[in-house]
Amino acid sequence: MGFNNFGKVESQGVFLADMKKFIYSFKLGAINVKDALLTLDVWGVLLALAIVLVAVFFIWLAVSSQGALIYGIKRAREGQGKVFGEAFGRGMSKFWSILVLQILLSVALLVVLVLVSLPFFILFMSASNSWIWQNILVLLAFVFLVPVAIILSFIIKYALIYVVNEDKHVGEALGEAWRLFLKNWIVSLEIGFLLFLINLLVALLLIIGVVFIALPFVMLGMIASYVGSGYFLWLVVVLGLVTFIAIMFWFGAFLNVFQMSVWVLLFEQLRKGVIHSKIARWGMALMGKKEEN
Repeated sequence: MGFNNFGKVESQGVFLADMKKFIYSFKLGAINVKDALLTLDVWGVLLALAIVLVAVFFIWLAVSSQGALIYGIKRAREGQGKVFGEAFGRGMSKFWSILVLQILLSVALLVVLVLVSLPFFILFMSASNSWIWQNILVLLAFVFLVPVAIILSFIIKYALIYVVNEDKHVGEALGEAWRLFLKNWIVSLEIGFLLFLINLLVALLLIIGVVFIALPFVMLGMIASYVGSGYFLWLVVVLGLVTFIAIMFWFGAFLNVFQMSVWVLLFEQLRKGVIHSKIARWGMALMGKKEEN
């Protein structure tokens, strides 16, 4: 093991020495800008630009649609019909706030992941001879990481609703969301766990449905292979993929609308103070206390 470490250090030293020589010998004037531009593939650049524009469009559409969904659920609950234009306009007006919140969630999760995983990773690498200890460290990292990620997701959900439906700024929305979560953290965890169980049930139903729907395509594919028709086989494959993508899209949209509806309705009830934790009620009942209205 010692010789292996020495070899790694030696190779790293050679790499750093070569990098140092490259930096000192590099000259910007040595690059012929004209030749570099001539060698560019115009169609490749246009294709890359088109891909970037399409990606930007879908990001804008996804973020604006999330805001429209949140606002549309609120308006539908108020008994307002045909609010698509109004809701989508609201989502577009809150685009940057929603995007900032989503970026903050991603960055926060990444920071938490690094901070939580790094100590366990160091211990994991030092315990290379004990697979039992390695598995325990992985489990501990998972136990520490998951609750923090869940809490962050709750806060961001409440902050999104504050931004869209209550017209709060990002900083103010985060503060209000944090206070709302602290006051109702048991209810939030109960709803989160219930939605998790519903997701598992829907995923199970999705798997069963995909298996049954895939059977005709599998049989048609076997027939196409037996007949030796390549075109028919490709047609079956394409139709199967299109059907699978459509099913996944429909289920994803259904779950997204359902879950966001639950969170928006929960948010409204928590703001009014008319919903209480089932666990808290059971605890008060066991202790012989009456629930305060």
